[in-house]
Amino acid sequence: SCGARDMSDPGSPMTATIRAGRPCWMKPEAMMEVRMTEIMVKALTETPEIPDNLIACLRSAEADGDMLRVDLGQDERMAMTEICEWYVRTDPDTGELTEQGKLFESIIQAIIDADLAPGGMTE
Repeated sequence: SCGARDMSDPGSPMTATIRAGRPCWMKPEAMMEVRMTEIMVKALTETPEIPDNLIACLRSAEADGDMLRVDLGQDERMAMTEICEWYVRTDPDTGELTEQGKLFESIIQAIIDADLAPGGMTE
């Protein structure tokens, strides 16, 4: 439970984590930077199924060149991937991904790329 933890040390990783809007149980080292375009972030923020905690992550994205850097924990990445999968659809006539499907597939790929990158969670 969050209330049972000692948050009196302002320099502790747990306090910094709470200040950053993260759940108290999430360790800072569990975070990963996922690079997304503004179009990807906009699509996600406009998706009705995206919960508030993911919206907060998306709104706190920082510019990194022509991309945005979104900090996500493992549970956040998993939830975002699952929601994106709902929107990856093919056109019944052509069998090809729809434009929306391509966009959400690219978000899933960005999360996978971050996971596989040096320093990612699979190392």
